[in-house]
Amino acid sequence: MQARYAGSELDEAKSLTENSGKQVSKSRKMHHSEAMVLGTIQGLKRLVNRLQPAQVRTTWGSYDTDHSYGDASFETKKSFVERAVSSARRHLVWDLGCNTGTFSEICARHSDYVLSVDGDAKAIERLYQAQKTKVGTNICPAIMNLANISPGQGWNGEERKAFDRRSRPNLVLCLALIHHIVISANIPLGAFLSWLRKLDSEVVLELVTLDDDMSKMLLRNRENQYGELTEAGFEAAISKMFRIVSSEPLKGGHRKLYHLVPV
Repeated sequence: MQARYAGSELDEAKSLTENSGKQVSKSRKMHHSEAMVLGTIQGLKRLVNRLQPAQVRTTWGSYDTDHSYGDASFETKKSFVERAVSSARRHLVWDLGCNTGTFSEICARHSDYVLSVDGDAKAIERLYQAQKTKVGTNICPAIMNLANISPGQGWNGEERKAFDRRSRPNLVLCLALIHHIVISANIPLGAFLSWLRKLDSEVVLELVTLDDDMSKMLLRNRENQYGELTEAGFEAAISKMFRIVSSEPLKGGHRKLYHLVPV
């Protein structure tokens, strides 16, 4: 009996030892597998961080160094925007047609958040790369065709709201944008201004008249149906929607800056 009992204990001990060894082996395999997964993720992270967009030339990808303003006009434009946005602290500013973010940076100093939107992917990529290394940046770059903004989607169009229904900006920048909306996208001036008015926010807008070189370029091989893109036509169009707080001519009067508040 004692021998059989002893044998049973030995068998049980052997079984426990074998099972323990299997558990240790399984644990090691799991540990190695986790380490391999983490290594793969870290390798992918390094790969993604090294990726660079193709070095192709886009219309506004080098706006900070390749714009159509002389030094004096560009400084006048920056000073006007600085005065307008520094007049009060604002929670949210939209910079529509932001290019590489020159004016978003000005807004960022005087507001909590800046949403910077442009349809030029290279310009937005440059802005993103400049911001991602900054601690506490309050600028969010986004690529979007402003003539075809993100619509409401999902069930009943309510699951993911349209761009202009997600939040309400306190101030909107539309600098050298209006001629692209009106001429390039064929959106009537009144329709664009009505959309801005629905946002119920202050607006800093740069009018680019038909006399400006950029407007003339856009009008090549196109019938001119945009007679409202004059100082008088524009001010008549906004008279029932906005009040002019201040204004300043640019580029010999071919452009004009406006700080507007809704009425």
